[in-house]
Amino acid sequence: MRSLPLIGLCLSAAVLSATSPRASAPSAGGPLVKAPPAAHEKILREFSGKYGQVEVGGPSAGAEFHGSRPLPSRISFYEPAANSLDMSTDYWKRGASAPFDVGVRVNGGAARHIGREAWEYTLSPHRVEFRRSEVTLRWSSRFEFFKTLPGLLWTLTCENVSPDSLEIDLLVRCRTVVRTCQTYAWMDSAWTARDKGRGALEIHCDRPQARRACFVFQNLGERPVGWTTAAFDPGPDSTASAWFDAGAGLGRRLLPEGAEGSAAAAFEYRKTTAPGGGRIVVRLAILSADTARVKRLEEKARRGWKQEIDAYDAYIVRQLRLAPRTGDRAVDATSDWACAILGANAHSLEGRVVPMPCPAEYNFFFTHDVLLTDLAAAWFDAARVKRDLGTIASLSEGGVIPHARYWRDDGFKTELCTPDNWNHLWFIECVARYLRHTGDTATAGGLFPLVERSLREVLTQRHGDSLMYAFRPDWWDIGHREGPRSYITILTIRALRDFLYLGSALRRDLPLLAGYEALAGGMQRALTRRLWDENAKYLMNANGSDPDRHFYMGSLMADVYGELAPPRSEELLATAERVLLDRRIGIRNVMPPDFSTDSVRSYFRFPTNEAGDPYLYANGGVWAHSNAWYAQSLVATGHAQEALGFLKTVMTLDGVAASPRGQPAMYEYRYADSTSPEYGAIDKPSFLWAGGMYLGTVYALMGFRDNAWNIAAGDCAGAACFGSARATVEFGGAMAVSVEGTGSRSTRIVAGANVCPSCVFPLDVRGNSRAAMPGENPRITILRGGAGAACLADMNARLLSCRAVAGGFRAEISSFDGHAVHARIVSNAPLKGVYLDGNPLADVSSSRESDGAYVTTIGFAGTLRPQVLVVR
Repeated sequence: MRSLPLIGLCLSAAVLSATSPRASAPSAGGPLVKAPPAAHEKILREFSGKYGQVEVGGPSAGAEFHGSRPLPSRISFYEPAANSLDMSTDYWKRGASAPFDVGVRVNGGAARHIGREAWEYTLSPHRVEFRRSEVTLRWSSRFEFFKTLPGLLWTLTCENVSPDSLEIDLLVRCRTVVRTCQTYAWMDSAWTARDKGRGALEIHCDRPQARRACFVFQNLGERPVGWTTAAFDPGPDSTASAWFDAGAGLGRRLLPEGAEGSAAAAFEYRKTTAPGGGRIVVRLAILSADTARVKRLEEKARRGWKQEIDAYDAYIVRQLRLAPRTGDRAVDATSDWACAILGANAHSLEGRVVPMPCPAEYNFFFTHDVLLTDLAAAWFDAARVKRDLGTIASLSEGGVIPHARYWRDDGFKTELCTPDNWNHLWFIECVARYLRHTGDTATAGGLFPLVERSLREVLTQRHGDSLMYAFRPDWWDIGHREGPRSYITILTIRALRDFLYLGSALRRDLPLLAGYEALAGGMQRALTRRLWDENAKYLMNANGSDPDRHFYMGSLMADVYGELAPPRSEELLATAERVLLDRRIGIRNVMPPDFSTDSVRSYFRFPTNEAGDPYLYANGGVWAHSNAWYAQSLVATGHAQEALGFLKTVMTLDGVAASPRGQPAMYEYRYADSTSPEYGAIDKPSFLWAGGMYLGTVYALMGFRDNAWNIAAGDCAGAACFGSARATVEFGGAMAVSVEGTGSRSTRIVAGANVCPSCVFPLDVRGNSRAAMPGENPRITILRGGAGAACLADMNARLLSCRAVAGGFRAEISSFDGHAVHARIVSNAPLKGVYLDGNPLADVSSSRESDGAYVTTIGFAGTLRPQVLVVR
């Protein structure tokens, strides 16, 4: 969630509807659409609902559209700084911004505007094409992005479908009102130039706040018969013909340096088109760069624009190789889309391309968004996680990690994390996940001083009652009323346990680990003792001594991380279902939605209506991560089939499209007032960590788990939802992991010649698996079925190796001296004995479950030196 000035809150009247490209009949959420012709384009989706938002982008630019209109409300650039072309005056009404205009006149008749109405379109995360058919004309407006050129390509096509020749006259204009990054200052003054040979108009915003950006509009298709760089507007009540004549009549006018003024890039095109298919094709490269680079970039665009578009297309398509495959069409198609979003939502910052939340909105580097995405990416793209952690480290100052990095006024600025910032906790977990998946002790060791500092910083928020205190409610970054928080307490418990793993694996801070383990245990006990409300059956918060009667979705993390024992884990889920769940669109982030009332605003010290009106934004809206954490809570508590149904209903492209006001999107949030005609409206439909958290949820449903000490295939979780499945799993390198067999339990890991009686991935599997073919990733197979011979299901220690022995297995493990090791063993018969370093264990208990399996729990004191566990 972002802290944004809310001047007024309004949703546009038109919200986009969509259906799958394979749809053959109307769905509940939108009208009939046809399948796109390019079947190999797995991430194309068609939309004919004519409402809603679109955001698409590339490394150096992004475009935002509202109301299904084919002209952008905003274009964001990322070089030389994150400036935008945008005429909005209210963030929540930004769809009213219209910097682009198109007029058309046929055979010298009356002119009319085109593009102010809704069109159909075909979308992927990195490109969009709008279409409109009329009696005599067929239109297309396509936006694509370059791989290395700093900008985008707009292709406007008008096709004559009549039986007669038509003279088509087009006037295309962009008002170049520049909005600066972060301060969002309005700049409507520029000097202009023209490069006749390259067909380009140059708009120079020669202000330091905009980093002296030059915006280039370069013709790469039809040559214009007229142009101007002077803004023109005959008045709000003028006709389209008057507007057209005003623009065409300005002539070839430049604004000299020293005589700056309100600028535009306007072109007039005229062509007599043949009947039955003759076309006029306007192709504009729209670039942004510092003045010194402009001529070189114009020449590169003139010669290589097609190669640039193709290169970026190919890059996005390559991302799809990372998508897991479950055999469920809707789930897998959405995984493809999510991988494409992870590729597309990355933009230039200070000369390097880094992940950012959206193609056009939130044009900053946000540590939170990167880390939440990379918690999932650790499963399938370790190189990305390493790169992102390196970026965070490079932006740290004084040992403190950044909250955000952006251009502002006169330079690039870093906001550092304050001690109560949850980024500290996500950073610790992400570093630990990276090490668990890669074994890269050099990188993790280099990051460890930042991990240490983050833990020290955040523990300053721990009070004498062993709970974590914060000023913000739940996971929000607004509000100022301090009190104990379940969300940050849950995350801190997990971060402490991740730190235990890091310290043990890196052999760092070993004398501190036992104390941190005791601290985590005390905090977990305090979480339920102090914040569990027996009447509400939920983890509630407090503000000072005042109970907070709001139900926040952040409490679900206790189930995700296994920090609540039954029956409370089940009760928490039941309460979330009763209070927070909207079965058509998902989990509301808080209830009741009263944060817009004067009393609650005053109590939490919101200076404005920051949280939003009821059911909007933070005030009871449905957020993508709320849905992901609810689904993962269901998986963690053994309700995998229910989680799969929830995912398919509210998280897949098909499910979202079929919902109220739906469109296939991975959004920031949805409007959740079921009594409103805007119910289900989506804001920011292409959101980075929505993609990442969807993929993380799919891995959880496939049965994969990443606990604080190792990665594992769940012994009774969700791979049975899919039968067979396959995915890339990073484990000392990318491995092709397949899940085979039927049954609810994982029973064996097969890696090359090794058959490991374990659900936990042993470290000696790394490097010992074999690829089926040269150039392929090494393969691992997870075998599923009913309980068989003894299998190690779970353990909170590093598993160095695990081998079958007569009647059981032999495992080598390591942790740290005094660590409280716990493990679960599943078998089809009672165990005959459990031995640690040759001695029988005393702390052994066993129970029989409904499927007949015996589950044995053991406990013992760990050591840093390897210990040998033998089970028979």
